[in-house]
Amino acid sequence: MIHDLEEQLIQKGVSPSHIERMKIETNELLDQKSEQYELDKKAGQVTELVPVDRIKALIIRGEKGVSWFDHVRFYDDLDNSFTRMKDNFDLFLASDLKSYYDYFADGRTCTYAFNWENTLQLNHYVDENIYTVKYGNHRATLAKVTGVPIIEAKVSKWYKK
Repeated sequence: MIHDLEEQLIQKGVSPSHIERMKIETNELLDQKSEQYELDKKAGQVTELVPVDRIKALIIRGEKGVSWFDHVRFYDDLDNSFTRMKDNFDLFLASDLKSYYDYFADGRTCTYAFNWENTLQLNHYVDENIYTVKYGNHRATLAKVTGVPIIEAKVSKWYKK
């Protein structure tokens, strides 16, 4: 559990109104999407700068209906992979807010801090203009809660059938 999360976010410069939004907005697992949508296999994955506020769901981790804020605060209870969340949060604490935001926008979410082999991967449901996290749940969750505006990711495009 990350204690005093709200206080630490405010001390780093995250706006209280954003924190309140993250306490309300929930992870909505969109497991039915694959039945309603078709992957654009020709396009493959493309690297894009994605507005973090368009990320609406985690595919394989987290709990449906739990706020993004509580996913960070209670990740060890929800997922048993608290170390990854804690490592990401430690990076947030060690950085000034602008440097932390830049970290997500310039592609370093791949290997820079923790020697990850895979970049953040998202599915883009084009018709609804929403994204779900395919790989990189901890990074994406913390990016949302800390107010990161844009994140670089490998994106797969899905279209309604």
